[in-house]
Amino acid sequence: MHITNLPNELLHIIVGHLSSEPDLFHVAQTGHLLSQIALLRLYQYDEVHGRYGGITQWAACHGRVDILQRAATCGISIAKFDLACHAACRGHSNVLDLVAASRGNVPFTSDELSTLVEEACAWPRLDILTRLFEGFGATINPQRPWECLANATRSNCLACVKILLDRGADPARIATEETALEIAAQEGYADIANLLLEHGANVHDQMNRHFSPMHLAAMHGRVDVLMVFLRYGAHPGVTTVDGSTPLRLAIRYCQNAAATFLMRETQGHGADAQTLLSVIHRGSAELVQLHLQAGVPAVPPATKPNESLLYVAARRGSHAVASMLLDAGVSIEVGNLQGDTPLFAAVEKNHPQTVNLLLRRGANPNVVGSSGLMPLHVAALNGLLDITTALLNHGAISAAETPHDNATPLHLACASGNIQVVQCLLQRRHRIESVAKGNGISCLHMAALCGHLSLTQWLLRTPAGAELLNSRDHTGRTPLFIAARDGKDKIVKELLASRANTRRANYFGSMPVFAAVRNGHSGITEDLLAVDPWLFDSKDRVYGSHSLWYWANRCGSSRLINLLRRFAREYGKEEPRDAQDVTAVGEPSSARTSKRPCDVCARRFNFDTATRCTICCGGEFYMCVECTSNASCLDASHPQQSAVWVPNPTKYIADKYKDYMRVSNA
Repeated sequence: MHITNLPNELLHIIVGHLSSEPDLFHVAQTGHLLSQIALLRLYQYDEVHGRYGGITQWAACHGRVDILQRAATCGISIAKFDLACHAACRGHSNVLDLVAASRGNVPFTSDELSTLVEEACAWPRLDILTRLFEGFGATINPQRPWECLANATRSNCLACVKILLDRGADPARIATEETALEIAAQEGYADIANLLLEHGANVHDQMNRHFSPMHLAAMHGRVDVLMVFLRYGAHPGVTTVDGSTPLRLAIRYCQNAAATFLMRETQGHGADAQTLLSVIHRGSAELVQLHLQAGVPAVPPATKPNESLLYVAARRGSHAVASMLLDAGVSIEVGNLQGDTPLFAAVEKNHPQTVNLLLRRGANPNVVGSSGLMPLHVAALNGLLDITTALLNHGAISAAETPHDNATPLHLACASGNIQVVQCLLQRRHRIESVAKGNGISCLHMAALCGHLSLTQWLLRTPAGAELLNSRDHTGRTPLFIAARDGKDKIVKELLASRANTRRANYFGSMPVFAAVRNGHSGITEDLLAVDPWLFDSKDRVYGSHSLWYWANRCGSSRLINLLRRFAREYGKEEPRDAQDVTAVGEPSSARTSKRPCDVCARRFNFDTATRCTICCGGEFYMCVECTSNASCLDASHPQQSAVWVPNPTKYIADKYKDYMRVSNA
């Protein structure tokens, strides 16, 4: 017997026992009779197991009245209140009417109607809101009278707000943490703010909290709302509990349009020295001008007296602001409490336009900053060509020496690696052969020390290149020695190509190859040995007499040891006796890159274990622990025991320049 020939009662029982949608679909496709029975079961099944909360909820959300009606014929209730809520949220008035019709003569209670009103205001749905009030007699929830108005305001629905106000909503009531007027102030809804004020909202009321509506509008930059509030009598200088005015909040939150409006269109806005300092920090020339026109004195506030206003403007590079302050009579030479002038700040922060302004207005180009440097030193150190040129054109002393090591701007320009700045200084009668008096470093020394290959090549091509090539500093180090010690392999190759003297030792008897070996630079060691194989058998005279093998084993570099062994096999050499049974106490060069080299043995070491002689090299002579115990001072004019030694010095002299080297290290 075919299944369609079974009695309807039995077919209903069979279909009712099917527990999955695929089975129900297969049965529905069998025939017209079974499709009717299966469809009924499908509606019932989906209402319970549907992925969207049931077929009726899906239909209510999408406005499908036909599906809801079909569900009702299948015995599924469409009188559930959540269906009405979905309809109210999504604006389906036809669904709302259908649900209401299924609920009898009094479809909704007063609480349910209030809930529907809140939902309609939150989205917002003006047609639903009108239908609820006029068709169902809804009222605003007396237990939550503020939520509807707050929701409508957040949704920026002016018509909804008007309906609620006409229905008795109180605009002064607090919703959660804020009134409807405060919401309008923050969001910039000027029309709603005006409507709320027409219906009795209080523009002055801070509701025992921190901000008034004026403060909120200012800090969010709502100029249109500020205009509305002022028309209703809001005071532009109203303060918070901590004394902040709307103007101060607008400046603090970078709302320049609101701050400008308050200063241009109101009186008693509360502009003072603090707000003037704030707008200078933010570089707003228009607001600075408005402050000065309002009679605010161009002096720092009492709470922050550390820097002059001109110093702040110069450090920010605010050229227009600096010009206004100078016109207002601010002293051009007063900077911060440490003694740095506005010119020094502008140079340090690389603001050439501000530097030119200050120089034209009479700033002293040779003023000494708190670090002991002059503006020209800082400009040269950072490779700032425009600023260097401007300073020289306005009388900067091109040969001024630093207090630390008597370096000139030319030496510091070589540290930056900027060839154009070096050339600019040389045009001012600088001698490229000159050395820093404190440590004897030449321009080529500085280029090698800082790793500037292009500058090194340029210096070697100058007429003084041959003289610079093998020049010595106060400890006898040549540029090749420094490059080999610091692992500057490209510069070493360039110096070797220019026939630098590989055997020229420092005043402690150590040659460049030993500086390379002690610091684990196997590639540089190989380059030096390839140029001068005699170096393989050489010995130093630091304290005792040791071979390259000895220092390679001390360093602990397997690459160096293998290099020397390969070299020994090629030239028939034997391992020296002093290299046997040597314990490695060093580190690979990669672990020593951030340490300071010893001025005696050239090995890098932790600076906190250094000892400094206050007589040698102008008081800037540093020795590692081992050299302090075994070596002698550089200066033979005094015995080591009579020197004034400073153990664990706090700062290496080169570090004193780091705070002023932003551009060149970028």
